[in-house]
Amino acid sequence: MDYQEILTESVSDEDQRVFLKFCAIEEFQTWKNQIEKETHSFYIKRTMLKDKKIWFTCNRSGNFVSKATGKRHIKIQGSRKTGKNCPSSIFLSELNDGRLSVRFVKTHVGHNQELKHLDIPKEDKIQIASLLSDGIPKQVVLEKIRNTWNEDDSQRVHLTTNKDLVNIANQMGLASNIKRDKNDLVSVESWIEEMHSFDIDPIIIYECDDENKTFMLGISTLAQRYMLEKFGKDIVAIDSTHGTNNYDFQLTTLMVVDENRNGFPVAFFYSSHVDASSCITFFESLKKVCNVQRPNVFMSDDFPGYYNAWVEVFEQPNHHLLCTWHVFRNWNKHLTGIRDLALRQKVKSDIFHLQKVLDNDEFNRLFTFFKTEYVKNDNTKPFVEYIKAYYENRVEQWAACYRKNLGINTNMYLENLHRNLKHIYMGGKKVRRMDESISNIMRLIKNMQFERIIRQEKGYVPKKLTELREKHKIAIESNFQFTCDPDDTSKYTVVSQNGSEFNLYTVEFVNLLNPCSCNLVCEDCKICAHSVNCDCYDSTIKNNLCKHSHFIAMKRNVNEPKESVDNEEMQNLIVEEDLMRNQIEEEKSIFLSQKIDKTPSNFNIQTKKEQFMNAFANILDECVNQKQLAAVEKFLTPMIPTLRAIARGERGASSFDDVSTHKNSQGSGRRAEHQRRFSTKNKSRRTRKKQLRPATIDFDAFVNQMEQE
Repeated sequence: MDYQEILTESVSDEDQRVFLKFCAIEEFQTWKNQIEKETHSFYIKRTMLKDKKIWFTCNRSGNFVSKATGKRHIKIQGSRKTGKNCPSSIFLSELNDGRLSVRFVKTHVGHNQELKHLDIPKEDKIQIASLLSDGIPKQVVLEKIRNTWNEDDSQRVHLTTNKDLVNIANQMGLASNIKRDKNDLVSVESWIEEMHSFDIDPIIIYECDDENKTFMLGISTLAQRYMLEKFGKDIVAIDSTHGTNNYDFQLTTLMVVDENRNGFPVAFFYSSHVDASSCITFFESLKKVCNVQRPNVFMSDDFPGYYNAWVEVFEQPNHHLLCTWHVFRNWNKHLTGIRDLALRQKVKSDIFHLQKVLDNDEFNRLFTFFKTEYVKNDNTKPFVEYIKAYYENRVEQWAACYRKNLGINTNMYLENLHRNLKHIYMGGKKVRRMDESISNIMRLIKNMQFERIIRQEKGYVPKKLTELREKHKIAIESNFQFTCDPDDTSKYTVVSQNGSEFNLYTVEFVNLLNPCSCNLVCEDCKICAHSVNCDCYDSTIKNNLCKHSHFIAMKRNVNEPKESVDNEEMQNLIVEEDLMRNQIEEEKSIFLSQKIDKTPSNFNIQTKKEQFMNAFANILDECVNQKQLAAVEKFLTPMIPTLRAIARGERGASSFDDVSTHKNSQGSGRRAEHQRRFSTKNKSRRTRKKQLRPATIDFDAFVNQMEQE
């Protein structure tokens, strides 16, 4: 149907037609946006007429042509197309003097102005993209938007959902550094190629074999390697976890324990199979880039492949311990075979108590009794045979009497890390794509590095120090009976009561002439875990400064006069403090050396532009097919909106808070505003030139832009 016929049939009131003139295209675009906002409508370019004339029609006009294949139902809100032609339209043309003439028909026929059939306006998308680019969480952005919603002024932006934010981020290219391609493998390999260009390549191994269905990816940054070399001689722990991607690739984490008894991951390993062979490949690649020392303790779960691979590549550790939690879990699974509940509970109590016995002779006696006593019963015999087959010949790996003063009992360091990764960085959901999983891993490492730097600069109260202070409070309220060894005044015997039981513990003070420089020191008692030993479970296994040690230390401080510090000791303390400060500065420089988004002091924007032009020319030269050009186009398409979003944020453009009716809202958005100051993006300032007089070339540019859209 002809355009003039539509107007004649549907619009009889001449007052519904508005004739306007504009001096510049920007003025017309501003007016069009305002009309669409006020009338809850949207006008799309329907056709280009001759003599530089454009016809905009209501987006509800026309018929819905389904491209569906029958797999999905039509969306619940229905199609925005009414199957009829709405007469409301905008007719734009250019006059001889360069001005723009507009004929606007207001009346909408055949539908209501409903927000659900509108797209989010481009200006609002840019504003949302600006918030997302500043790192503000999506939930906070949604709260900011909804705080501006009132019944007198409802707009399409107020119906924004989390899915809309994801789509805006994709359109604006905010996630292009993570999702580099629709093909997950191409995206991951693109990221790997970028990592190879770094001075210190964090990729230590990468293999992807389609025929053998093998995938391996090892990651270890410079900071991780530094931590492995610094603390790897004490405790090394390893464990694997599922659920970090949609391909069932397991994530294996190698971890060390620092001076504050906090775990720090030193390498990550994605693999399609976790066995001794894949672990050997992982450890060999790590050995090539890092000087791994012989650890005192190597802790793992009950899977022998970890330890066998370690001793195949590195030196055999002094102690190989099994995680107590994993051992208890395996025992509980096999205890279910005992049908008698009372008997099962008794066996469980005995075997768990056996694991915690600290005296070697007592352990051997009770273990022998356990095996001979319960093997006589047919209900408990299978469980005893299971213990004999899998645990009798390696008691030094699970019994507490063989792990005294080693500083670790469970793999909770790794369990906490994996829990934080899944529930904080991955949002408690199973990540489908590998590139997102890898991005979360790199974010985790970066944050842990900065947390360690912040703790060293500002001070930090580790969990072990908190427990130490609690033990000191308990010791103050205690009244233990004790005696001092007459032959050795550094040894004490303490009588401790636990309910109706009385236990004797020996407290011995060591290294009294060489004060320790560790951070876990009781300021009141002047002792640390390295200067006193107690043979209780809390001290020998949990590596805490127990209440018995605090109690005896306080008694010694009361009875013995305080010794003054001579000049030599003071000088040694100063030298030791300077050495520690130098180590902190060295560690900080290593941690910050891989910060990618650094701006050099001699930064020149024109030189940088020329470098980008040369780099882009090289990229185009490498494109030999349509698929490669499509990948380039994908990154270029959202670039202009992204630059506008950045420039808008720098100019202090209006935000949702400016039109909010809840100025005193105390939501989480209040905290999100402060995140802007932590942004490390290099934002280029762009100023828009004001148009003083109309020009024909601007109209041509506007026409080309509308054709592209």
